[in-house]
Amino acid sequence: MADAEQKPPQSQEPEGFSEEEKALFEKLNIGKEGGMPMPDFIKPSEVRSRTAGLAASIFKAYHSLQHVVGEHEPTLARRWAGIKQKKKRKELLLAAAKAIEVAGESWKVPDGHRPDIDIWRDVREGGSDEKLFAAKDAARRAAFLWPHLNLEDLSRPEPLVLMLASRARSAPDAFAAADLERARFAMESLALMPHYLNRYTMMFDKRTKPEEYGELVAWEDLPEDSNKKWLFERRGIHPGEGLWLLEVQDVTYRFLLEVCKKILHDIPEDQLLANGDAKTPTAPPTEPATAAEYTSLITKIAEEPYRSPAGLDRTQLLEPVQARLQEAKDHLQALREDPAYFEAVLNDWATHRREQLVDAAGNPHPILAKSPQVFWGRVVNRVVNSALLDVVEWGVVLSKVKTLLALLDEHEPTLDEGKDLPAELAFAFYTLDHHVEQLKAGPFANITMGLVASPPMRPYFQLVTPESAEDKTLSIAAVEEAPAEESTRLLIRRLGVVQDEKQRQLVGLPAALDELEYLLTSQHPEAKAKITPWVAAQLSSLSVYSRLLRQVELFQPWAARFGADVQDKGVREALDGDFRRSVQAANVPKVTAYEVNERLVGMAMPGQNKFAYPLENVIAPGSAEQIRRSEVNLDGFWGRVKVELERSGAMTGALKDVFAKPLRRLGGPAADAAALSGKAGKGGKQANGGVGANGEAMEDWEIYAAEMAAKEAAQTQKKAAAAAATSNGTAKNGTKPKKVTTDKRSLKVFKSLFHDPLANPGSKPAEVSWPEFVHAMHTAGFSVVKLYGSAWLFIPSAEVGGAPFMVQEPYTASSKMSPTAARIVGRRLAWNYGWDRGSFEQ
Repeated sequence: MADAEQKPPQSQEPEGFSEEEKALFEKLNIGKEGGMPMPDFIKPSEVRSRTAGLAASIFKAYHSLQHVVGEHEPTLARRWAGIKQKKKRKELLLAAAKAIEVAGESWKVPDGHRPDIDIWRDVREGGSDEKLFAAKDAARRAAFLWPHLNLEDLSRPEPLVLMLASRARSAPDAFAAADLERARFAMESLALMPHYLNRYTMMFDKRTKPEEYGELVAWEDLPEDSNKKWLFERRGIHPGEGLWLLEVQDVTYRFLLEVCKKILHDIPEDQLLANGDAKTPTAPPTEPATAAEYTSLITKIAEEPYRSPAGLDRTQLLEPVQARLQEAKDHLQALREDPAYFEAVLNDWATHRREQLVDAAGNPHPILAKSPQVFWGRVVNRVVNSALLDVVEWGVVLSKVKTLLALLDEHEPTLDEGKDLPAELAFAFYTLDHHVEQLKAGPFANITMGLVASPPMRPYFQLVTPESAEDKTLSIAAVEEAPAEESTRLLIRRLGVVQDEKQRQLVGLPAALDELEYLLTSQHPEAKAKITPWVAAQLSSLSVYSRLLRQVELFQPWAARFGADVQDKGVREALDGDFRRSVQAANVPKVTAYEVNERLVGMAMPGQNKFAYPLENVIAPGSAEQIRRSEVNLDGFWGRVKVELERSGAMTGALKDVFAKPLRRLGGPAADAAALSGKAGKGGKQANGGVGANGEAMEDWEIYAAEMAAKEAAQTQKKAAAAAATSNGTAKNGTKPKKVTTDKRSLKVFKSLFHDPLANPGSKPAEVSWPEFVHAMHTAGFSVVKLYGSAWLFIPSAEVGGAPFMVQEPYTASSKMSPTAARIVGRRLAWNYGWDRGSFEQ
């Protein structure tokens, strides 16, 4: 007996809250007006009693489901697919739900997608401050504990089949963390509150028998130095939440079994469930073969609740960040290179400024009439600052992702789920999450400023009358009259959750964006008309951050403790210090502080044909001079920005690389272009008295642009060879890329993307249809994934080589790229893959 394992002594059962707990509740104002509700105490013996009954029911239904699916899986899938009408599918699901009893009454299967969030919004917007508003209502309670078991989602063809397959192949403990996580919003929103029992833990992980599933153990019954104590403290679940989990799984397995009975209605139940030995389905079901040219991340995420729990996906950590960083670099390069693109981006950001709203009396912001230079100063600074910060900040994020992946490679072979992560690997997860939380403030600031000012949203918001033209508060208010269309009302509600920090923290950024995307793709596709391309692009950038947060959450079982671990004061201080070092090393503070001065703003302001770039139509006689003039104006602006960045010490790292890239100049070298505006003399005086090549007097911005263009001329000449190599299809490694074999349809797309207006002066550049572009990229060797918002990810094959490529889908009624957008995409393909018009063959 000396060698036998000694059972820990059973602690005395508590009868209610301890004096220490009562004092804590008093201190935290729990149970009082304005405070958290008082939780209901539950005795350990009651927890064990409930656990025994629920665990037995769960495993009985699980084994029966295993047997039924193992015997009839193809028939179940075929018959479900044969029910073509969604209404009929819903009727079958409702009939199955009626057979499930919870607390003595039929279980109320939720109706719509994410019913928990919908009910929470209704309660919140109704002005109620009621807490535990779902506790006494069976339908509401079901919506919060089983949000994924809803008629809307389960009545689609795929989710039910996926759920039957996954739940029949893995034991209940494999789904414990995921099932509880989906019910956690109930507690976060104060819709429900679990029972309270402190200093006890329930265990589910690796428990595959009903008698051990949900085992309740008192902390004081475990020896201090035992491994069991570590497991119970780090992997255990609070008893109140554990009872929720048992209830959730009990209903889930019984409901799925009842659904199988309804689908296989012609087989008598005693025959269907005959043979007490569960027959496990042999192999995972194969994914149906598809000829689709792209996959959808949105679809994958929508199916997540019905599949086996996913783990961390390294490609989803790395590839979107790589692509987003490259997109940021290409955007900055395009702003420097293409006058039409530069002007279009300025106008787009100007359109999405709150100064464009009117007040309740219909009056515009006084800045538009009284101080246009000040308004455009704000626009130009946001465009330039955002472009620069995107490059440096996404570079910081990519560095953190690569560090994490390198540490995973190093430690993964020795990771043990029964132990904590190595300290350096744990910190790599913490700091990636911390960097994302801090850096996503940029896209949020853009959305907060621009969403309400976007033309489709202006009828629903108004400006609080500013005190003066220089007033920067730009406060807004919703108009009293609500939108007539349901789709618009829902869109504004869901965008509100994304924008509002309190709501967003409660719902979670990934869930908030999931809900928005669901509305736009499945529930009310017509609402996309209310989202401008600018807003869609901001949401896309935010979604990359969101998916990073989600990937960190999927690193189970360790991620379940991350939230608690980072509350440690020492960890918080280490994270703050690491973030400060990261952003300082990337010069983020200096880039953030950079401001375009007033004289430069004058150079950048659209108008006066400053950036007219006549490439949208057939090239007319004399266009070459206008092309050169626009290019020299743009070179003058960015030349000065470059000088000022260098002077401030912000021109380092990735920014230096972008500014060092050669510019493609359709109008010839900058030195020749500068001559159009007169050569600069010493002290800024013009040798020809400030008269341009056309004999007209020059504006100040023209003189200044000419000066800067002349200073850049020597550098441009040195880069001319490299520019020519790039435009002639030379890859980054200096080798000529192989010819890309495509079909006739794709060849037409690539010819449009690489349209050369000067080489083909009689031709007009064509718009490019988005589906045609996706098809062309697929045939050229890219895997294509639709992300959130307007973002699409193009992953090159090994034969193509290079990094992933992100492009924003045109969020327009026609879904066509404008000639300017198509030209920029073509240049990006040249910069990244060395392609040109001659790179393709049929």
